Amino acid sequence: MIVMNDERDIYVKIYSVERETIVAACDKEVLGLKLEDPQRNISFYIDPAYFKGELKDVESLVEILRNATCANLVGKRVVEAALKAGFIHREAVVEVKNIPIAFFTRV
Repeated sequence: MIVMNDERDIYVKIYSVERETIVAACDKEVLGLKLEDPQRNISFYIDPAYFKGELKDVESLVEILRNATCANLVGKRVVEAALKAGFIHREAVVEVKNIPIAFFTRV
């Protein structure tokens, strides 16, 4: 069981496309940021049109991810929750400007 605060400080948006359930989730404070690392040729925009869904707490996010076929995860709280719940591995996390980004898909 993951025990964190019960604040609703994570944006979660669920997309249903055919048989896929895609989850976009980010920490509230990173929404709208553009993360760039020219040395690694990374440019990542945390687009409100894609990520801004309902505000949820960490426990709700974990429950939603249990039914996801793939997910796009950005931010320290979001990525840490996915790591602790076993959805992703630490090696799969990329950090840009100290903000973790991870993706997962189930096959």
